[in-house]
Amino acid sequence: MCGISGIYCIKGNLNGKAYYEAHSLLAHRGPDDEGFLGVSANDSASVSKFKGDDTIGEFSHLQHMKDAGLFSCILGHRRLSILDLSSNGHQPFDFEHLNLIFNGEIFNYIEIRDSLVAQGYYFKSSSDTEVVIKAFHFWGEECFNRFNGMWALSIYDSKKNSLILSRDRFGQKPLFYSFQNNILAFASENKFIRKLDIIENSIDKNSIKTFIETSVQDQDEATAYTHIKNLMPGHTLFVSPAGIQIKKFWKFVPTYSKELSSDVKNLFKNTFENALKLRMRSDVPVGSLLSGGLDSTVIVSALGHLDLLNESFEVFSAVFEEERFSEQKYIEETTK
Repeated sequence: MCGISGIYCIKGNLNGKAYYEAHSLLAHRGPDDEGFLGVSANDSASVSKFKGDDTIGEFSHLQHMKDAGLFSCILGHRRLSILDLSSNGHQPFDFEHLNLIFNGEIFNYIEIRDSLVAQGYYFKSSSDTEVVIKAFHFWGEECFNRFNGMWALSIYDSKKNSLILSRDRFGQKPLFYSFQNNILAFASENKFIRKLDIIENSIDKNSIKTFIETSVQDQDEATAYTHIKNLMPGHTLFVSPAGIQIKKFWKFVPTYSKELSSDVKNLFKNTFENALKLRMRSDVPVGSLLSGGLDSTVIVSALGHLDLLNESFEVFSAVFEEERFSEQKYIEETTK
């Protein structure tokens, strides 16, 4: 889990101090590093990097964001390091005229990187972040259809003075936004937007009512706040001086067959096992929650079958005193 936040002003600007105070509410999402960029209020091509209280030492020479001036666009990132734990994974990440903040993980980043290397791209890190920005540089928005993973991201293009937001196909990574008074504000949590105090902060009673009655939330754009929305899964949001545009880049179309052949079973087995292999790519220890239910039992058992469980792999379970709520006996059977 990482945290991203940002603002883009079609008209007006925001000072670094107000932005940093709001961004600090996301500190729990990334304990390992933080970084910022600001676009000059007077020159959309003038992009500068800034530090925060928790920025790693390699970037300590930068000016602090809370001491910075006025900006037409600001991007901020809190990092939880998973791939390439070095300073090479610091964000915002820039390449030519593009600047990226990214929360998530692209599981097939090695395969995409190999494709980009074949096109002449050079990589200085082993992170999926660098793959994301160079994939966007080469393929544009079509790159999102190539990603196998989960993400919420934003890319600022200093050539076009434009910003794009993108959210993964199933919305595994949260991304909230608000667009009012020609200012777009977005973040991994809506508390950032509310803290900025640049929008009307009223409660959406219908959304609250629906949640109380159904226990369902985030099934559409609506949130608990009238002027804060979810960027829907599989969508991009594009903002420039001309305004904002939201597009759908992926739609789930289920298929159905009454026949279950051995080919279908083999296809599922191969797809499932390949998904596990991709998700075991990490520069930090990987673990699993084991409830004793079907999903977690199959995952842990398949990892063992594939010989992907090493000494650093740990399994965590929640066991309850009330036997009818506890799955301890199934957990014990699985571990045996």
